[in-house]
Amino acid sequence: MAQGALTQLRERFKNQIEFHHKDFPLRDVTAMAAEARRCAEKFDKKGQMHMLMLNGQRRWTLSQAPQNIWAKYARGVGADMAEWRSCMSSGTFRSAVKSDKNLGLRMGVNSTPTIFIGEKKLVGSVPFKALAMAVRAQMN
Repeated sequence: MAQGALTQLRERFKNQIEFHHKDFPLRDVTAMAAEARRCAEKFDKKGQMHMLMLNGQRRWTLSQAPQNIWAKYARGVGADMAEWRSCMSSGTFRSAVKSDKNLGLRMGVNSTPTIFIGEKKLVGSVPFKALAMAVRAQMN
């Protein structure tokens, strides 16, 4: 529900507010998933990798080889697979993902999703109306 509400928020307040996504992996596999998404981003013209990762999370978290699932997603968004695999094996984004998590810890994040609108912290699946209300309050 949170992702749908954020999509609505982006559409409703287009060109009025900025969105910044930060990774907050709670386990090693989700940290690797964040790296896989980042390695595919430059090829992902429509931002589909993030949605594929979210929608397939149950499947890849239970998989013995989640990298194969992520590779399928990366291929689907048009990634150069040799470059994507090189990025994954080199740990190009490992420190950036760790840095995002450390920022989240400093800001008091302890679960996902956690959304900040200005100084207001919203935790869990927050409906669009509540998000929109917080944005309007921040804009005033």
